Amino acid sequence: MGAFEEYAAALAAFKAANAEVDKLAVEISAVGKQLVDNRGAFCFSNVPGGFPLEVTGSPHSRSANGSDWKSAAQINEALIGWHSARSNLNDLWRSLPADQREALQPPPTAAVTPPWNRR
Repeated sequence: MGAFEEYAAALAAFKAANAEVDKLAVEISAVGKQLVDNRGAFCFSNVPGGFPLEVTGSPHSRSANGSDWKSAAQINEALIGWHSARSNLNDLWRSLPADQREALQPPPTAAVTPPWNRR
């Protein structure tokens, strides 16, 4: 595999890992919003628990499927994959000569700049 193909594969892998973490963030944020805004009417479905009827049987109830909820280990696995893909992408980008970089899309900002350094 040539340098261009290797970089393109690393870019695709990073974009996939980033999309996976974005999806987790959206799911976690949605549940967090329900806990803040509707905690009296929120529960996880498909997991054990004895909620009052006004939580589980009301048209105002809100729930998230507990069977689909990711564990901390699964979230960590996705984050580790993101860091690995980001590192690989940046290493490949830095290894390319400047004239080859001009012909390629640079790594996305999320891959290059840590959040604490963004403005």
